[in-house]
Amino acid sequence: CRFRIGGGVVVLITNAPRPAWSVRDQLDSLGVDRDGYDDIVTSGDVASAILSERGVERIYHLGPQRDIPIYQTVKAELCDADSAQIISCTGLFDDETEQPEDYDPLLRQFADRGIEMICSNPDLLVKRGDTLVPCAGAVAARYELLGGAATVVGKPYPRIYDNAIAAISRIAGKAVERSAILAVGDGAQTDIRGANDAS
Repeated sequence: CRFRIGGGVVVLITNAPRPAWSVRDQLDSLGVDRDGYDDIVTSGDVASAILSERGVERIYHLGPQRDIPIYQTVKAELCDADSAQIISCTGLFDDETEQPEDYDPLLRQFADRGIEMICSNPDLLVKRGDTLVPCAGAVAARYELLGGAATVVGKPYPRIYDNAIAAISRIAGKAVERSAILAVGDGAQTDIRGANDAS
């Protein structure tokens, strides 16, 4: 808050495969003060933009129902596997009981058809309580292993940082040089690598 009072801009970047408003609501429920940040950039929003740019009409959603809101701004319908023109992977259907290899038969079918996957969460694993659960990044890695093509968005990939820098500049009312931005994070393969690559 003190940084913002002094004129600083704070933008949160997250690999959550959901829209920024959904993450903001989650932060509210956790008691995070909105005075502590200006905006949120999510990998879900980046994935939504890419899906719109692809111009497809039918999307197969691979992931939990809670991630469906990322399609609110996409002019395409969700469909079954046989009709899909593209796969949107936000995770596993049930990450508490399933593993990425459980999807091998489905992923092989998609790979054989040359269907691209857009993965909206690069994380391979996340700690939930005392348990490690697989994330969308692990499914995308499995898909590539089986010969499929996957476009992965979020940290550490460039586009989410480009979006965050654009948000910072918009809020500041002027172009902000990358050298004037400090990134804070705790993940070596996501936060630190992404920030270094974007500098």
